[in-house]
Amino acid sequence: MIGHSTAASLARFSQADWVEAARLHAVMNGMRASQWPALACTLMLALLTRGDVPALALSAVLALVVGVQLLRWAFVRGYRQRQRRGQVDEQLAYLRRHRWYWALNGLAWGVWPLLFHGRVPPEVELVCWTLVAGVGGVGVAWMSAHLGVTRIF
Repeated sequence: MIGHSTAASLARFSQADWVEAARLHAVMNGMRASQWPALACTLMLALLTRGDVPALALSAVLALVVGVQLLRWAFVRGYRQRQRRGQVDEQLAYLRRHRWYWALNGLAWGVWPLLFHGRVPPEVELVCWTLVAGVGGVGVAWMSAHLGVTRIF
């Protein structure tokens, strides 16, 4: 149910802004729901590649990925605070200010193949590729609600 402040907020904005906010809301809900599975995939990739890739390289990738996931948690939390207030302009401004995050998230997942390709046994590499492709496929699926976000990712 739309609260009074949300209804008043909606009345001040164009239909295009409202549609964009709704699309971005769908993307943010997907981000929120996929935080724990993303962490599980990170853990699985780390365990699968451990011992076959240089420890320093694995540590660097893990630092990047875990750092991006911490930023993700803060990003989603900041969005949820603005979303609860119901101000469409505030939500859109927040998401536009943080659009750099989508590229960083894609980069964090995109470095995994550079780490494991050709360095782990073939059956392990297949599992690693499946995990990375799964994360990418799921990401593109829930980001498809907003074409701009999908392109940045």
